[in-house]
Amino acid sequence: MGAVSQSRPLHARNRGHTTTAYRLLNLYVDRVLAAAEYDPAAVEQFFRVTALLDPATRLLRPSMIWRVARANQRRRLQRIDAPAAAGGLADSVAV
Repeated sequence: MGAVSQSRPLHARNRGHTTTAYRLLNLYVDRVLAAAEYDPAAVEQFFRVTALLDPATRLLRPSMIWRVARANQRRRLQRIDAPAAAGGLADSVAV
């Protein structure tokens, strides 16, 4: 019975440091969440994983990695275009 409480911590934060793999996985999950803002299939897959309907490895399938990469590229492009569009709008308003 004491074996479970004496085993090493499962979570990297419990040991006082994070591993590179743990940091990369956190970064990827953040990007999956960002992709979910633009891609309905990404949000559906994320919800299926968090609801434990699908295994977490489904987020690491090549098709999902492609969706995440495309959505994050789209997000970056929108961030670049947003200041130009805002400046153009402000310039067109006569004061």
